[in-house]
Parts: sequence; C-alpha cells; structure tokens
Amino acid sequence: MVLPNRSSSRKPQEIEATPQNIAAVARSGLGTASREDAADDERRRSERAKPVLRKKYLPQYANRTPAGWTLAFCAAVAMMLAYGGSEVVERQLSPKDGLGYYLGITGGLMMLGLALYPLRKHSKFLSSLGTVTGWFRAHMILGIVGPALVIVHSGFQMKSDNGSVAMLAMLLVVVSGIFGRYIYARLHAGLYGRRTDVAEIIKNIQQTEANIAIDSAIPAGTITALKQLADAALTRTRTPIGCLEFRAGRADRKALKRATHTDIETTIAVAALQTHAEPEALRAELNKAHEAVDYYFLMVEQIGTVRLYERLFNYWHYLHMPFFFLLVAAALLHVLAVHLY
Repeated sequence: MVLPNRSSSRKPQEIEATPQNIAAVARSGLGTASREDAADDERRRSERAKPVLRKKYLPQYANRTPAGWTLAFCAAVAMMLAYGGSEVVERQLSPKDGLGYYLGITGGLMMLGLALYPLRKHSKFLSSLGTVTGWFRAHMILGIVGPALVIVHSGFQMKSDNGSVAMLAMLLVVVSGIFGRYIYARLHAGLYGRRTDVAEIIKNIQQTEANIAIDSAIPAGTITALKQLADAALTRTRTPIGCLEFRAGRADRKALKRATHTDIETTIAVAALQTHAEPEALRAELNKAHEAVDYYFLMVEQIGTVRLYERLFNYWHYLHMPFFFLLVAAALLHVLAVHLY
C-alpha cells in the first residue's frame, strides 16, 4: 500500500508503533505520525475529513413493483372479499344462479388461464406476445383474483364433497404459488429482474480478488483467508445438506468479517504511524478496503443463497404442477356434478 507523503516545515518526531498507538489511530481512521506544535495540530484537525459511515454493498432488486400499486391491489381484493361476505350474509348471493354463478365461472376460467404462462415457454406464438415480465405479472394477478372470486362464489362454505375437494385443491395451489413466488424473488433481482447466476457470482469474486491483490490495504494473509472462504463456499454448497450447513455458519462468517475489518484498520493505522500521509488519503484507502471486503462477503453469501434456492425451486416445480392438475380435475368434476345431477 502506497500513501502520499505529507510535507512539513519541521522535522517530525516519529511516534512509536506500540499497540496502544495503533489502536488509537485505528479508532480514528485518520491519525498522523508526528507530534508538532499546537498550531500544526489545529491545522490538521481543521483539514481532517469528517468521519462518515462506510458504504455497504447490499443485494440489488431492480424493476420492483411500487409498494403503492401492491397495496392498492391487495386492498381491492380485500374489498371484493368483504363485499362478497356481506352479500352472502344477507343471502343476496347464490352459487347456483345470478352473480354468484358467474363469479364462479369467471374465477374458474382465470385459474385455467394460469396454464398459459408455462405453455408460453413451449409455444412460439405465445412467446411472441408481450414480455416475460408482463406474462409473469398477469400470472400472479390471475392466481390471486381467480381464487378470490371462487371463494365468494362458494359463499365461504364447502357444502358438497366434490366442491370441498375442488376448494381444497385450489387453496393448495394458492399456498404453493405463494411459496414459489418467495423462492422466485430470491433467485432474481426482485420479481421482474434478471436471474442471479452462480457463474456470474464466481466471476465477480475473482475480479474482486484481483483488484484487492493489486492495490489494497488488506494484508496478504487476510486475502488468502478470503480466497479459502470462497473456495469452501463453492465446495460445501454442491449438495442440499451442504447448502443448509453453509447457511447455518453465517455467525462464523460474520465474526470473520468483523476480524477482517479490524485487520484492515490496524494495517492503515501502522501505515499512518510510519508515514506522513494526508488524512483524506488515509480515509479513502480505508473506505476502499472496507467496501471491497463488504462486497466480497456479500458475494460469498450469495453463493450459498442462490444454490439453496435453485434446488428449492426445482423441488417446488415437481410439486406445484401436480397440484395444478389436481385442481383442474377437481374443478371439472365439480362443474359436471353441478350441471348433471
């Protein structure tokens, strides 16, 4: 690490690099290496950059739906259910005819329309219509509004056996869909962003390792420990059990992260005691090293997160599609039973 020298009209008196002096400089993050007279001390204090909170890297979620629209949609669905409940209480809504009947037909067709989203991947015609984001948004809306209409249609009751089976199958699909939405959001930049890829994370880690090895205040031993941490993350997360074990070790990685930041501050403090560096240069070097470590640990955590949710997403697909087919069969049986018997 090379820090710019600071010129002075007097020959400075060097401060011994004792543990006490190192700790004092590390706490300030900006110390100087000489005892000068009161005027020079006052000048240095006036020039000293004010301490600021270092920037921390956090996962980015792009193209997220504004919270206002989400709240408005949830409020509209809640109002629809409340209205349906009031109509049922007043016996103004019947599943056999009138509005109640057509609500059931509409809700059933909307749930049947859920199949268009997975079919889009296998149809050139459907793929040419709209965007993936638009299709996914429509899929979620249909998956919420459709069941809500069916619940109002049923009068919030399960009177017949075939109707009960259809209702339970529908609720099972809804719960499964909510769980799938949660997993999907963990694998993408929000609900409508680009999917996170392990290969891209590895590339970012390698680039960060190259950057901190060239010009950084991070000690060589610490850099080696970081590389070993990334290698261990890639090795341990190859199996589902390994992913869970890796997630369980977050406390140890947080402790290692704090120790790494302490090592960086100590290294900067030693350099400040041995050179005549400008406070701004020390602060810039310190922040640069802190940001590199924060970003590195974030990438390591994402390795375990992405690999875990990739496996969960695959398992979820094996369950969700049979649930949907069960719903279609139960709904058809219910419709036939109502109209034929």
